Amino acid sequence: FPKQISLGGKNVAWAQSEITGWMADRIAERNRGYDA
Repeated sequence: FPKQISLGGKNVAWAQSEITGWMADRIAERNRGYDA
């Protein structure tokens, strides 16, 4: 999972582009299993 970005205190966030890329990678890995 992408690294979080500290917003100060206990608040954190994640970059949407990194989350989208991470999800695309997970979907590609899942789909590779169906090709076998």
